[in-house]
Amino acid sequence: FVKTKIVDEITDAVTDWTRIVITYDSIQATRTNTAVDVSNAQKIHFLIREFLRSNVSEKVAAELRIFTVDA
Repeated sequence: FVKTKIVDEITDAVTDWTRIVITYDSIQATRTNTAVDVSNAQKIHFLIREFLRSNVSEKVAAELRIFTVDA
C-alpha cells in the first residue's frame, strides 16, 4: 500500500518527465571504495526501467535518464 501511494503521488505530481533524472549510489561500491560494477549497474537500470514501464509509461521508461554515482 505504501509503495503504491508513493508512486501515485509522484506520478500525479510530475508533469514533465523529461525534467526528471534518477541518480543512485551503489552501497557496495561506497562500502568497499571501489568502482561500480557495470553488469550490476545495468541490472539496476533495467529494474528501474521495468518499474517505470509498469507504473508510468513505456515512453518514460525508455527515455528517463538514469545515472550511477561512482564511489
